[in-house]
Amino acid sequence: KQIYKCFSCGASGNIFTLQTNTSNIGAKISKYLPSGTPQYSVTIDAADQTFNHHILELVNGNIAVIYSKGSPNYELRFAVFHPSTLDVIKASTIISTNSINSSHTFSAVQLSAGGFAVMYHDGASTLLSKLATFDNSGNAVLAPTTVWTRTGTNGAQYHKIAQLSNGNIVFAASSVNAVSGF
Repeated sequence: KQIYKCFSCGASGNIFTLQTNTSNIGAKISKYLPSGTPQYSVTIDAADQTFNHHILELVNGNIAVIYSKGSPNYELRFAVFHPSTLDVIKASTIISTNSINSSHTFSAVQLSAGGFAVMYHDGASTLLSKLATFDNSGNAVLAPTTVWTRTGTNGAQYHKIAQLSNGNIVFAASSVNAVSGF
């Protein structure tokens, strides 16, 4: 098992981890008391391969997990959990396609005003990078919107987003197998 992310919740001191199960089949979010005593664990997509896991503490304390699901149906998914019980508040698929996989990485960031943003390689067109934002409960705020159209030939895209101190979102995208830029 590999732990992808781990953080301590500021207010409670509780510890949250996100790790893969054997052979990347599913993932598990776990909550520990500040003493390290296990409290709750929830398995995500127990029957499917999962990749590129992100775990975010949202401003209201909710926990967002964003990840890519592998074959046979590639999907970019998220789930928002209640921080006390790890009950699922909302789980949804951002994109479902036959072309997104672990080589088409996405990036996610929590937003200072609440919620989270996800930037990803669109499965409908390998030339598009899209951005979507969600509130603290996982409801869409900004529907998937194209923020960059790559020129050149098809190939994988890699994304990184961050939020600046003024609230703006900045992103970087890199492409392989193409001559492109923005």
